Amino acid sequence: MTTIPINPTLVSHKYDQMLLGYRALFVYGTLKSNFHNHNFITQGDSIFVSEATSVDKLVLYNCHSLPYVRYPLEGETGNHIKGELYGVKDLSLIDHLEGAPTHYHQRRQFFKLDNEEHELMAIIYHESHIMSRDVEELTEWTYGRVED
Repeated sequence: MTTIPINPTLVSHKYDQMLLGYRALFVYGTLKSNFHNHNFITQGDSIFVSEATSVDKLVLYNCHSLPYVRYPLEGETGNHIKGELYGVKDLSLIDHLEGAPTHYHQRRQFFKLDNEEHELMAIIYHESHIMSRDVEELTEWTYGRVED
């Protein structure tokens, strides 16, 4: 299992008690609410923190109907991508789903919480190998959304 602990001292005061004992996780694709893999978040011990946006510019793209994230390659600009932040106790199911560390791997990055000044360091799953070089850069994953 590839698990990166989040140091609670890096979390703004408002969230340190909320996330005590949890790992902060940013999700941007099929793990978001109203998408078909969200149950991998909810079936374990987890809490919703906030909608959020990446502080760093990243490349989010669709490859064979799957979302991938990476740092921009030469010629790519990247975007501040939108997603959701959760506190998750155990990442082993998500690691399994994501094929970590072979298909995706965990990275730690800062995310700006929506409607707040605070930034929070969280785990995000990046592609482990470049899946495609010729991509349409997205700001938000909407493909495959399940309607309420």
